[in-house]
Amino acid sequence: MTDRFWARWLRVLWWCCYPPTAVVVVRLLYEQTILTRVRGPQMVGFSVAHSYGAVLLAFASCVVVTHAWLLTALSRRIVWAMRGRRTQAWELWRILLTAVTLGLLYVPYAGWQ
Repeated sequence: MTDRFWARWLRVLWWCCYPPTAVVVVRLLYEQTILTRVRGPQMVGFSVAHSYGAVLLAFASCVVVTHAWLLTALSRRIVWAMRGRRTQAWELWRILLTAVTLGLLYVPYAGWQ
């Protein structure tokens, strides 16, 4: 498979899975910060899981696919760097944005309080 195929595949996959992942992260951060400050400690994700179960399932699968995308994109960039090929700036920004967004998921609940 050509590099052009992989570049297109990664770009399409990112546009399909990153926005729902960002929505999940923003919602969880909202519950862990603002909602906790206003209403006290929360069962994070409880209201979303019981109100919008099917949507949460689809969005959670997008989070898993986004993790796989990040690993694939990073490994592809490392291989390109070892071969001396240049990486476009927008591709690096996409990887950085995804890494930061997914990294926010791993901040413990107590870290936001």
